[in-house]
Amino acid sequence: MKKLYLGFAAVTCLMSCSLKEQMPDDTVSSDRIQVSIETVAPCADVQSKITISGEELVWTGNETLDVLIANTESTDVAKTKSSTLSIDPDTYLFSGMVDLGGFSESDIRGITVPGNTGAWIKYSNEAFEPQIPLNMNQVQEKEGVMNGDNFPLYAPVTDEILAACRQDDGSYRFKGIQLEWACSAIRFNVYGTHESMDPDEVLKSVSVSMDNTITVSLTEGVTIAGKDTEDGAKLFMAISPDYRAIHSITVTTDKAAYLLENPSGVLKNITDEELRGNIYQFGLNLEKFERLTTPVADLLDVKFNSDGTAEDLSESQMSVSYLAGETHINYYNSVLGYNVAHFSNPFNARMKTGFYMIDYADNTEFLDKIADAGVDSFKIEGRMKTEYYVSHVINAYRRAIDKSAPLELLDEELNAISHRPYNSGFYFGNLVHGHKNDGLYHWDCTFAGVALEDCKDGKLKIQQRNFFKLGDTIEVLSPETFGMSFTATKIVNEKGEECESACHPQEFLTLDCTADVKKGDILRVRTEKKEIITNI
Repeated sequence: MKKLYLGFAAVTCLMSCSLKEQMPDDTVSSDRIQVSIETVAPCADVQSKITISGEELVWTGNETLDVLIANTESTDVAKTKSSTLSIDPDTYLFSGMVDLGGFSESDIRGITVPGNTGAWIKYSNEAFEPQIPLNMNQVQEKEGVMNGDNFPLYAPVTDEILAACRQDDGSYRFKGIQLEWACSAIRFNVYGTHESMDPDEVLKSVSVSMDNTITVSLTEGVTIAGKDTEDGAKLFMAISPDYRAIHSITVTTDKAAYLLENPSGVLKNITDEELRGNIYQFGLNLEKFERLTTPVADLLDVKFNSDGTAEDLSESQMSVSYLAGETHINYYNSVLGYNVAHFSNPFNARMKTGFYMIDYADNTEFLDKIADAGVDSFKIEGRMKTEYYVSHVINAYRRAIDKSAPLELLDEELNAISHRPYNSGFYFGNLVHGHKNDGLYHWDCTFAGVALEDCKDGKLKIQQRNFFKLGDTIEVLSPETFGMSFTATKIVNEKGEECESACHPQEFLTLDCTADVKKGDILRVRTEKKEIITNI
């Protein structure tokens, strides 16, 4: 174990008063102030700080910095403010405009690098406390090279610093602020060859179960079989300074997962009082791990990435296109242990972007695999649906499978029930709607009733469900016969009275019937009513 500022070369980042003029004076207002921050690292050079290259911390030239704003009312993130400054890759100077947004200049409480991490300042117990979340799904480009974006740094801003750095024109030129590590770190050294490991297995990630599950993934995988302690694969993981115990570790390759855990529940305890800034060396000898075989999908195995994209890990290697949208995020699910996609839309809003699309229409290999899979059943929507809806859908699909009716007629069957406009989704490229997508419900038929007994001697007993009248054509939906119908020439109620119409819901009626209707068959009538508005 080493201190980060020792193990990664010394980090003493000071803010000087040097300023690169780049904003006109008229951009400064009561709610917007110009801020410039220059870092100095005497132990390395002017470029030092964030990314490990050998034993030296270096700027990459694309870093960001957040200025955090809070007051005594800031008890949650909604009551705080932050502004992001960008670095000049030539001068390594952070500068930009800070939007106070109703706060005062004296409410500037701290800075963090990198920016855009969701960090904020909380007022609690009469003190301002930084809240700096860690990325639970961290990415490292190359083995042995730390990604500094995963390791946040923080510095408080005091009233004295603000007073000293405020300029006559209202801008701020910060100096004398020293960044400190806001996290701890683990350096994993992955080595050893499991007895079941293939010689060409490629290291993909290391996951650790602590208070949360944290994963660091390699963009450029590395073959690990045959490595020893001297040339093991090095992965760096940022952890919270509050984490005290490691429960299990999972090393994932392109072919399997390797698990190390302690039956007692704790694999390693961290007992140091001050964890912030510490780096813990952790050797992972895969000979001691349990190999968990990861099945390889033949058809489709979509992996969702933290940046919103997705990819197919199956043998089919289908192209997964991502149509970005504001309502979509991918996030790491600690229970499942991988990223999941999430879509959120305002009530009654139409989602125009934020989709994943797999176009397999021209992929004969994929379609052949679907056919060869021996599909013998379909999952049909039926939860919270009436028997009328379910009977229509099942009847249409059953006859399509049996090829017992033309597809054009079966399309009409699906249009007969209440439904919103059908579409093909993105199965065949662009979204194609079967109707004009007006967001309304459509139907061609109304549920008239259910046959209580088989038709006998030209009489049919039913339980009525919706209105129909003498002269209406009653269509029969039956598992045995398709396209059967009869005309309502006589309607008799329970009292033996003839009726002009069936207008009392759930009423028991007897009809004159010329069709071979069976018990349980569904009865329907055509209607002119086509749609209903639901967004009221």
